[in-house]
Amino acid sequence: PGAGISITFTPATSGASGASGAFNGGNTVITNASGTATANPLQANTIAGNHTVVASFDGSNVNFNLTNNPDAVNNLAITAGNNQSTTVNTAFTTDLKVTVTDQFGNVIPNAAIAFNAPSAGASLNSLSQSITTDANGIATLTAIANTVAGGYTVQAESNNINADFSLTNLADVVANLDITGGDNQATTVNTTFADNLAIRITDQFGNPISDATITLTAPSTGASGTPASTTLTTDSNGFATVSLTANGFAGNYVILVNVDGIDGSTISLTNNLDTDTLQYLDDYDRDPIDPLTSACQTLPAAELELEFPLVEREDLGMDEMIGLNERCLPVGVEQ
Repeated sequence: PGAGISITFTPATSGASGASGAFNGGNTVITNASGTATANPLQANTIAGNHTVVASFDGSNVNFNLTNNPDAVNNLAITAGNNQSTTVNTAFTTDLKVTVTDQFGNVIPNAAIAFNAPSAGASLNSLSQSITTDANGIATLTAIANTVAGGYTVQAESNNINADFSLTNLADVVANLDITGGDNQATTVNTTFADNLAIRITDQFGNPISDATITLTAPSTGASGTPASTTLTTDSNGFATVSLTANGFAGNYVILVNVDGIDGSTISLTNNLDTDTLQYLDDYDRDPIDPLTSACQTLPAAELELEFPLVEREDLGMDEMIGLNERCLPVGVEQ
């Protein structure tokens, strides 16, 4: 054996990765009695990758192929997929990606990254998935929204290091129109209905749809309400409301509800006569048509007298007053 021979160990000073090392206590050693040269401890530098140490003697070389592995996970950096939205029950356009590095900035391949979404409400269709980083330290998740609309956070985690993605599930198209207030009510002519007309719009999964356009259309003649036609916009909860006032005509009618160009439903309403302002025949010694409005003046006096003989005011029954009033529209007030 070649005892007492000086062997020089030379670390690579450069390379594609930049990985290398340095010996503690020098890089030249002497072979022992068995002819073995043991190098001093080699301290890897902070760059992960492959490199070579060359042991040389008298023109002969031996190469040691070494690898500096990355340190533990120290940072998760979002590289794609943050701050995006998609329709419920569909995949997000951009995959969620994080790049995983150690304290020195080396990418870490084959690291397990947990992607965790909320367990309730708006979320992904898969609540927890484990993804392994590729050779470039990137973990990629194809994310699919669940059926609940709303904003939420998906957290990527490894070694107690987190990165948060902000995502939003958007409501689907209009599927349901619900009349939530104001249907099947009545009010006196020329007064406002007690309950506002209220409509709620949702998608096929029951998510409220905001900013939907609702058009309400009342009859253009006869009993109706004002405004006769109006356009509403739903709020963040999918609701739209409006106050309606009966016009001066008594009767039943419906309001047509149209959502984003699609006929949806109707609201049934009734305008009642105002019995407190019904016209009536006055004293027996006056012409029966005198206290009537001009609209009633067109009825021949003889016809009125046949239907309503000259009677005292208090003797004219309510049914008779209503009957006369209906022939003398619009309703007037006592003269």
